[in-house]
Amino acid sequence: MSGEFRELARRLRRLEEGVKAQNVPQLAHSSVEDGAIEHYDADGQLTAIVGKQHDDTTAPVVVTGPPPPAPTGLDVVGGQLQVTATWDGSWADGAVAPMDFARVEVHVGASQDFEVDPLPMSTTRVATIESPGGASVTWMAEPGEVWVTIVARSLPGKVSEHRELVMVEVGAAVDPEVFEQLKVDLAESAARVDARMEEIATMPLDATRITDGSIYAPKLDTNSLGALVAQILTLDVSHLVASDAKIGDAVIEKLTAQILAAHKITADDIDAGKIAAALATIQTVKAENIQSGFLNASIGIGTTGAIMAGDWSKSYARIDDKGFSTYTVAEDGTQYMATALGSAATNSLTIADSAGVTRASISPDGDVAANSVTVADDVSIAGADLIGQRLPYAGSSGASWLDTLPWALAGISNMGKTVAGRAVTAQTTEVITPLHVVTATVWPGRTYQVTMPYAYYVNAPSSGASVGLCLYTAVGTQASPSPATPTTTSPTVYSVRPSTAAGGPVSDTLVATLTPQIEAGGPVQMKILVASAVKNATMTYSVPTAAAWLLTVQDIGPYVPDTGYPVGGAAVSQFVSQWKASVSRSFDKAGADSNADYQQGILRHGGDALTHSAFVCNDPAFFGEKGKTIAQALTGATVTKVEIGVQSLYWSNATGGTLTLLPLGATSIPATDTSPGDPKKGVEKKFTTRSQWQWVTVPTSWITPTSTGVRLGPTWFYGATNQGYFANHRHPSAPPQIRITYTRADKG
Repeated sequence: MSGEFRELARRLRRLEEGVKAQNVPQLAHSSVEDGAIEHYDADGQLTAIVGKQHDDTTAPVVVTGPPPPAPTGLDVVGGQLQVTATWDGSWADGAVAPMDFARVEVHVGASQDFEVDPLPMSTTRVATIESPGGASVTWMAEPGEVWVTIVARSLPGKVSEHRELVMVEVGAAVDPEVFEQLKVDLAESAARVDARMEEIATMPLDATRITDGSIYAPKLDTNSLGALVAQILTLDVSHLVASDAKIGDAVIEKLTAQILAAHKITADDIDAGKIAAALATIQTVKAENIQSGFLNASIGIGTTGAIMAGDWSKSYARIDDKGFSTYTVAEDGTQYMATALGSAATNSLTIADSAGVTRASISPDGDVAANSVTVADDVSIAGADLIGQRLPYAGSSGASWLDTLPWALAGISNMGKTVAGRAVTAQTTEVITPLHVVTATVWPGRTYQVTMPYAYYVNAPSSGASVGLCLYTAVGTQASPSPATPTTTSPTVYSVRPSTAAGGPVSDTLVATLTPQIEAGGPVQMKILVASAVKNATMTYSVPTAAAWLLTVQDIGPYVPDTGYPVGGAAVSQFVSQWKASVSRSFDKAGADSNADYQQGILRHGGDALTHSAFVCNDPAFFGEKGKTIAQALTGATVTKVEIGVQSLYWSNATGGTLTLLPLGATSIPATDTSPGDPKKGVEKKFTTRSQWQWVTVPTSWITPTSTGVRLGPTWFYGATNQGYFANHRHPSAPPQIRITYTRADKG
């Protein structure tokens, strides 16, 4: 009977162990292999697919849903061969943009009852608005009435109804009445020229007269003849109307034929060569009479006029009261507007393709729409770079928008194959077994989070047992970016050793936050060694073969100093303070003080490797801890960030130049400065225009209580490549500045 009880006890124990195993999280270690998860609604209809799609891509895709609400708030304006439609982002019945919003489509027709074609190859769609907040689009249109409406489309492809239908008039490129008036004006001008020619034929010339096409003159002064001919050739511009005909050339040719025709000069004392030279002088517009190759003239263009230049059969430019535009002739002979720069009233820019579809635009409120954007250097937003340190080009050292945000994964590795099926047994001496190494790319001044889920089973623990995981790290340097693999003799960064006296399964997630100590520059590598630690027990990893055991290293943002303090202790505070330059000075290439630069209010930079300047900030702060000098604010403080703000006034190149900053290492500027420092140890910042204010991040060691200034230059290049001028301390609105972020424990 006792044997039956023992068998029953063994069965109960196995059941208890099975229940414990089921309590381990299952989905956290699951995956979908080459498949997808399908979502159905209450009616059994497929609504979304997460995972592998029909085209072998992998993504969450919405496949059905209700039709979107109808968009309203449509405003349409017609112009010359074009229409502009604006949607203000509103919806019918006060609805809001649906979560599966794809776009708003603009459809046009020639009559009020036209049918909207919603198919992919739509014959009525002319443009789309991708933003749920509304936008403006412009397209080419034939002259006449154009009816416009809008519909919304969801990601699954469903289309809303259209509520609003707007009609506008599209004008022609040129008013036909203008051409008719030009023909009338040209006919009147021709009649006046013929009448003038008849008058010339009978005009007396001091006993010299023109008869039967010949000139009879006993004595004729060629100078007087030249003056008379010049008077004849002078026409009142107000009597002429511009057209394709060259009226000036026609008049000159007719006068020459009738006055100086070949073999019609009968006077022996007339030098025909001198007369011809006089006429040539009259007809020639000398280049030296036109300033810098341009005609100094102001031309007024009315609301119906325009200035055009180019080949009408290929492409041409047009300036009228609507602004500046360029037209191109397509292969079928039709003209379309390729670019349009609006007038001062509209202040817009559009670029269209050969089909008249807008491909890029800048709206009056500054919104830019384009299919793609290619930027050679960094992008500046509100005076700060967008990418910053992560863009490997000169000038990326300054603080940027992305520098203040997390940078996602810096390293990742799957340890599943490494730990699957492994077991470690240790007695009274702790056994540390290296398992896996993960490499991450890290930057100075950044904080990283290490995350690793784990699961193992503890067998046969005895007194004093401990089982867990440890992390060890090694960080590279600028000289050796890739460090050697860390060993278990290195300091332990993080360890998990739970109480396991009872044995059984253990599972959790290891999370460690690290701030690697990296010198300025970067990036370098950080290697993380994962090891197991076992004492007085057996450790068996609960990971099936080929299962995922991911260790990730994630950049979670810039380093933030510790501002915590125990209750009743000294309060630790973080400050951001700014100081304006109190004194500044320029030095010429010989290192001597440039008093002329001081009088002009500039700081010199570049042009020669020893042409540079410097400034110091010894006055009290104007922002942050107002009233404190740099020395007072930084005494006993920990500096986490230093930025230098400068205003460029001019660069030799219109596209700007590269500023080089160097440490000054003092609280005063020397009278002469012949050795400003090694440019290779400086910090560079790219300026993209001649006049620009920028902040530049420099090493925190540059600014201390005994070092309150910096040098501008020398530049890397000789000559004018990076020659420029910056505002000095006397500038009324943009003197040089220093901005410092620091923490300090205050008394009390």
